Amino acid sequence: MEKIEFNLGYIKTSSWLDKMNAVTKLVMFICWVATAIATFDIRISASMCVIGLAMLFTTKISMSLYRPLLIGMVLFLLFTCSFIFLLEPMQGVWFIESETILIANPWFESYNLTQETAWYLLLLFTRYFATLPIALLFITTTNPSEFACALHRLGLSQEKAYSVALTLRYLPTIIDDFNNCRDAQACRGVDSSSDVPLRQRVMNLLRMIMPVLFNSLDKTDMISNALTLRGFGYMNSRSWYSRKPIASMDFIVMFSMVALLCYTIYSRIISETLIWYPF
Repeated sequence: MEKIEFNLGYIKTSSWLDKMNAVTKLVMFICWVATAIATFDIRISASMCVIGLAMLFTTKISMSLYRPLLIGMVLFLLFTCSFIFLLEPMQGVWFIESETILIANPWFESYNLTQETAWYLLLLFTRYFATLPIALLFITTTNPSEFACALHRLGLSQEKAYSVALTLRYLPTIIDDFNNCRDAQACRGVDSSSDVPLRQRVMNLLRMIMPVLFNSLDKTDMISNALTLRGFGYMNSRSWYSRKPIASMDFIVMFSMVALLCYTIYSRIISETLIWYPF
């Protein structure tokens, strides 16, 4: 029977990203996403897409892990851009305040493809796609324990920081429990594969959710009791085994990302138009 797998998670490598401090990765992720959201300059968003994809190749992780997510993101964004064009084909013209027809529609004049709308949709594509590579980098190169330490160093309480680390570590376990439950049900004649009709398959899968849910709650209660018995959270501060010192390269990366975000916001403020349009 086909199993549900959760392969997206921390993978230990010897790449430069894996050696970077988790605080730096968190600051880089926040600034990168904020820059992609704030910018309406395709020069910045397209450069972020190229740099993000280039960094994926430097992680020493097989691209077979990233490929389905990248392809899925591209298809989703193509569908989104197509849907935006169907709902409002003149949106780019409104923002840029000019109209240059690229492809005329002889049946519906309102659905003429203009150069401004094509530019606007390309800008949206690059803005949204730029966030995916950095998200994949953050997930696959950040140790959950180091991430919890980074959150604590940035001011989050140790209880909340540790709960984030436990969540990242526990999700694959839930997937394994569901696969084990489905295999046990299959031995009892409850088939949830594609060989049965869709409705029966959905009903069989729904019957497995409750046992997995209660099992997860039992494990959560066990972990909570274990932390309580060890006095977790009793003191205001604690030491972190996975804590790394912040090196000079970390400061350079953080300064570069903050500078990029500040430049993007500044350019938005002083720009007379919302979208950079060279034509």
